[in-house]
Amino acid sequence: MAQTASPRPENIQNTARPNMAGWWICCNCQGENNPVLNSGRCTICEHKQCPSCRPA
Repeated sequence: MAQTASPRPENIQNTARPNMAGWWICCNCQGENNPVLNSGRCTICEHKQCPSCRPA
């Protein structure tokens, strides 16, 4: 028996975007940082988040 493809949503626009609240851009390396995955330090260069770092 042949399997049918899963139905594709007609409106792809309805997909939810990830929540970017709290993310920040490192002023040292311009890396984007997820606050859930780091402890106030850049995940790329280990720079401590400071007032010069900006929101993503």
